[in-house]
Amino acid sequence: MSSSVSDPSEAIMSSPAARQHHPTVEMEPALRQRSITFCFPDPSSLPSAEAAVSAEVADGSTCLVLHLSIRCFVDYLLLFVTEEETCAPGVLLRYDAPALGPAAFMYEEETPSLEFTVLLGLRDHPLTNLLASTIAHRIRRHGENRSLLMGLSVVQTAKKLRSGRAKKAFLDYTASNILEIAGGAPPTPK
Repeated sequence: MSSSVSDPSEAIMSSPAARQHHPTVEMEPALRQRSITFCFPDPSSLPSAEAAVSAEVADGSTCLVLHLSIRCFVDYLLLFVTEEETCAPGVLLRYDAPALGPAAFMYEEETPSLEFTVLLGLRDHPLTNLLASTIAHRIRRHGENRSLLMGLSVVQTAKKLRSGRAKKAFLDYTASNILEIAGGAPPTPK
C-alpha cells in the first residue's frame, strides 16, 4: 500500500472535506472607553442627590476623574474602572451569574450581595465591593449572561468621598456610565 502523501498533515489537507472553501472571519472584540468626571459639592450645600453629579467645579467640591473601559468578548465582558491618579487595574474580580431556577427571585429594588472570585489583588476597600455589585446588578438587569471580569481601582476615590450620600451618587453615576458605553442604556443626563 503506497501513498503519494508522506506527511500526515498534508493527507488531512488534501482530503475533500478540507478543500471546501470556508471563509475565515476575524472579529475584533468591541472596545469602548470613556473618561468621566464626578463632582460632588460640599455636603452642606447640597439640595438633593441629583445635584451631586455635575461637570462644574464649585468651591469645596470633590472632583474625581475616572477612566471606564469595557471590552466585549464572545464569552465574557472585561471591565476596567481606574482612577486618574493611579491608572492601575487594582483588584481583578470575576463574576459568573448563577443559573436561574424556578425558586430564584428578587424583589424590585433589592440588590443582594454577590459572590465574586478575586483573581488578583486584594479587596482593599468596601467601595470596591459595592461598585462591583452595582455594576453586576445593572448589567444583569439588562439581560447580559456572560461572565464579568472587572479590574476596579477606587481606593483614592473612597478616601475622598466621606458621606454615604456621596458614595451612593458615585456608584450610581459610574454604573450608569458603564451601562451606557456597553450599549444597554440611554445616555446619562449631565
